[in-house]
Amino acid sequence: MRRFGPQKGLAAEEAARVEADARRFADLVEDAFGRHVRALPGAGAAGGLGWALALLGAELVPGAPFVLGALDFAARCRDADWVVVAEGRADLQTLQGKAPWHAARIARRRHARVALVAAEVRDRQALAPHFDLVCDLREAGVPLAEGLARPAGALARLGRFLGGRLRRA
Repeated sequence: MRRFGPQKGLAAEEAARVEADARRFADLVEDAFGRHVRALPGAGAAGGLGWALALLGAELVPGAPFVLGALDFAARCRDADWVVVAEGRADLQTLQGKAPWHAARIARRRHARVALVAAEVRDRQALAPHFDLVCDLREAGVPLAEGLARPAGALARLGRFLGGRLRRA
């Protein structure tokens, strides 16, 4: 909760309480199932979905590489000039194994350039070495509130902006 909670809108002063409540809940559920899987890598993924699946006996594997492999992503971007990846908020956590980072690594091995698009970008300097272009809604002239309220229109404006940027790059 302390790590990802603030990125998802949890106030910093609430993180400790929410984390303690989640720990108590997990203790009760794990005791009821007779399985203690909280420490498994990936158990915290997707808001605890990995933990719930592990309780039911699922094997946990890293999600982004699994999904990109299932999509045959490397083959799909083989002849691409550009690959566009997206995330709600791009920041230092993006570089910690999230899907856009994995996709960028694969695309670059296929000699494609990679654009990272996000509703909001933080830590631009840290992201820049890993992507050929980093942009957010504001750069496309779309205020974040408008993008959230009218996503179809925001995506259309973002697409036009991105198309112009990729042609020039």
